[in-house]
Amino acid sequence: MKKIVKKAVSKMTDETSIPLGGADRNILNRVSVFIHRSGKIADSEIGKFPEKQWKEAVARFFKGRCAYCGKQNPPFEKEHIIPINKNGLGLRHIGNFVPACKDCNTKKRAYDRNEDGKGYIHFCKAYGFNDALAEIQRYMKENGYKPFTADEAKREQIKRLINKANKEMGLIRDEFAKKIARLIIAETKK
Repeated sequence: MKKIVKKAVSKMTDETSIPLGGADRNILNRVSVFIHRSGKIADSEIGKFPEKQWKEAVARFFKGRCAYCGKQNPPFEKEHIIPINKNGLGLRHIGNFVPACKDCNTKKRAYDRNEDGKGYIHFCKAYGFNDALAEIQRYMKENGYKPFTADEAKREQIKRLINKANKEMGLIRDEFAKKIARLIIAETKK
């Protein structure tokens, strides 16, 4: 029975190709927490801000409009100006969230993939949202959010650390997955 299971699994998938889901986001969210604990930024600025506070900031700053296209009162999605991934290096910070209509949020994703935190700039320029770009940058500044886009050497250093963490977390994940699989296989032999 053991050989049959092994062959079936190897035909179904190459386990080395299974992505470590959400590791970049998880690491960068923890970075936000550690920055907060250092006293450099307040609770209200980093993901601990209540929904009510974010809605008030949005109402005050964007006046019930999509931050990109300006559509009035659509169902809003909380949009990360700079995505929380190893390309964007965005953080959970009130200055990194804007209201976006579903259409803009969906279209912007294509610009976020490999733009090193500048996807929002390219998206705004591609769709002619130049006034929106200026407003978004003013919003980020007013809320004390500084993107990691200026120092390319530091960005690369952070990306290397995230890649190393992903690799090490993958090894740990695999070790625990093997232990769990052994328990399940032992149970099926009974």
